[in-house]
Amino acid sequence: MPQKFREEWIVKIGKETFLLNEKEILILKEAMKRNERWISFPKFIFSVPHIECIYLNRREIANQLPEGEKVMPSISREKWEQFKKQAIKKLKNE
Repeated sequence: MPQKFREEWIVKIGKETFLLNEKEILILKEAMKRNERWISFPKFIFSVPHIECIYLNRREIANQLPEGEKVMPSISREKWEQFKKQAIKKLKNE
């Protein structure tokens, strides 16, 4: 299974700090390539020429299981149906 990452980027403009996710940073990079002056997101708007720095704050694996958990192997439908029948028989006999 390919790894997917969740990223948090920081953009500094003056004394303000903005947190962007991986999708928002791609939009910002495209705007910078097109020499756009302003970029707007749902929570904020800022001037591209006034950006002082952009850096990656955090990167984590999005599809990683918590420590100690294991992936359950998949079983065929026939084995699942057989298991269900056995479990129902055991419950009825108790």
